[in-house]
Amino acid sequence: MKSRVAGRLARFYLASAYLADGDLPNARDSLVAFLADERDPTFRSLALTNLAVTYERMEDWKKAVGAYQQAAADPGPEQSNAELGVARALVKAGDKQGAIDAYRAFLAAHPFAQQRQDVMESLALLGAPAEIPPPPSAAAGGPQPVVIH
Repeated sequence: MKSRVAGRLARFYLASAYLADGDLPNARDSLVAFLADERDPTFRSLALTNLAVTYERMEDWKKAVGAYQQAAADPGPEQSNAELGVARALVKAGDKQGAIDAYRAFLAAHPFAQQRQDVMESLALLGAPAEIPPPPSAAAGGPQPVVIH
């Protein structure tokens, strides 16, 4: 059992090495093979994000958007980066309104994100007002209690 896990992870690390070397076709193929069998949500998130980066570098915007969307749908360490990747790839694909919607969705989901200013600047460059959503506590009718478990 452990050798199978190590074998699957080897594909992930091999893909990372290919990506670092700029060998995009082999990075893509290794990531696709890894994702076919991987069930761990953390490694899936990382692999999907790396696959999206690979597609971006290959200038395959449609596939980059798809991989970023999959990574953004899974909770994990790359979720917010993947959400921003969706918007960035949509811009490159020429889908201005889709990018605006993705950036606004990011602001709504992460009103206090570190990337907030960058997102607002990206919206401005796209010619869209940020339409900043209210913080979650204001949207829910006032301050919410903090629950400590």
